[in-house]
Amino acid sequence: TYVSGKVSGGRSFNGSSDYINVGTYSNMSPTSQVSVSAWIKSDSTISAIESIYDRLNGAQGYGLYINASGQAVFGINGSTVTAVSSMRVDDQLWHHIAGTYNSGEGGTQEIKIYVDGVLAGTGDYSVAISYSTEPRNQIGRMGTGSYFGGYIDELTVSIITRTANEIAESYRLGKDTYISQSLNNIDFSTKESIGIDVASDRPGEYLSATWGESAFANYQPDVNTVGLWHMDEISGSGAYIKDSSIRNNGGTPTGTT
Repeated sequence: TYVSGKVSGGRSFNGSSDYINVGTYSNMSPTSQVSVSAWIKSDSTISAIESIYDRLNGAQGYGLYINASGQAVFGINGSTVTAVSSMRVDDQLWHHIAGTYNSGEGGTQEIKIYVDGVLAGTGDYSVAISYSTEPRNQIGRMGTGSYFGGYIDELTVSIITRTANEIAESYRLGKDTYISQSLNNIDFSTKESIGIDVASDRPGEYLSATWGESAFANYQPDVNTVGLWHMDEISGSGAYIKDSSIRNNGGTPTGTT
């Protein structure tokens, strides 16, 4: 069901039958690097797995979900190895969740989970993501269960490892009121400030603004975005949940969504 989301519109999931089927697309199957992020808001305290994004199949693929302890999890190859957040995210408040993987990073933190722009957990794994069988591709459900209860907004899948700065900036831009406005080409190399005119119904200084330095941080697609669902569609038929990436992998709501 369409609702007011964290950034413009969002989708409400009932936790028992609602999900969005994105179909099977091999162009969403990176092997060495991947990132998944979303704004989520649970509708209750969680005691069983609830899925945000599921591209898993057996010991393959990748997925972003909340575990039975209410912690955010990013799993690789059927959750063979995971990064688990140190804090719960099922407090019925909006949280920005992001999982990243880079098999060639080295060290012991190739899998990362971020909560509200801050690194909250890591996992040690350096194996390529496998897809010998086409994995699932759905929002708000894992397999045929583990339905998500609450709101999901601005779900993004990238075929690179988004940096800590990009993720933190994306959180900062989304946590307050978000306005998307393109600017004309300007050379900022010799400028120390930018003038912004804002219409208001009262005088005074009460507005601060944050500028995103990348398309990802501004909730816009770039060449590495293979899925970007703003969840802004109020109604429609078929795969009407628009994918704003160049892949055009629209999603079909199932259930009451």
